[in-house]
Amino acid sequence: MVDWVMNLGGSVGVTVSNQAIADKLLSHSAFISALLLDGVKIFLEELTNGFLMLLFTVYLLLGYTPEESRQTSSVRAEVEMQVKRYIGYKVLLSASTGILVGASLLLLKVDLALVFGLLAFLLNFIPNVGSVISVLLPMPLVIFDPSKTWLDMGLAFGIPTVVHTITGNFIEPRVFGETMELHPIVVLMSLMLWGSLWGVVGMCLAVPISAVLKICLQSLDHPLPRYLAAVFEGRLGLPDAAAA
Repeated sequence: MVDWVMNLGGSVGVTVSNQAIADKLLSHSAFISALLLDGVKIFLEELTNGFLMLLFTVYLLLGYTPEESRQTSSVRAEVEMQVKRYIGYKVLLSASTGILVGASLLLLKVDLALVFGLLAFLLNFIPNVGSVISVLLPMPLVIFDPSKTWLDMGLAFGIPTVVHTITGNFIEPRVFGETMELHPIVVLMSLMLWGSLWGVVGMCLAVPISAVLKICLQSLDHPLPRYLAAVFEGRLGLPDAAAA
């Protein structure tokens, strides 16, 4: 850290000594300590939420018996199939995205490139917002690195953006089909709702929960639920038209 600050100061013609850096760090020690404690607190909260959600998921999966699975309705069977398909393909696409982003940053010799690749894999589970965060996370290290040129900065920003754009706008809609077809506003509202309840875990589960709700609404033989299912897809026609 000290060497990095000294190199950055030298690149702009400012001489920085080790003592000056130490004095600055000591003067802001309370702020740095509070920042670290807040980060650890948030990490532990999200870890606890994720562990609880894992326990609930395992409990629900163990609650299904073979006799019950043979008696499931067509709606329940469709929900199970679509959720399993979503999770499987989402893990595969997120892993591909993480590998491509990590490899591109590694070729550009960006610090912590593999860590940013792992974060790209995890953040890809959060629709819309996760890809933006993933692209912006490594940029401070690239911008403040004296050895990086403008071309390196452009590539470090452009390549992950292209990867996330192709994955999110072209590959995923074709893979998931019409079942996961949700309007962007519905996705954002779902992110806010489930994110406020369960944090990052809720944001990751926002799309499958909304898709399951849409399937259940479509299965009901009544104009209002089917109209609400159409609203989930962004079709704001009249209820009579939606029911027809």
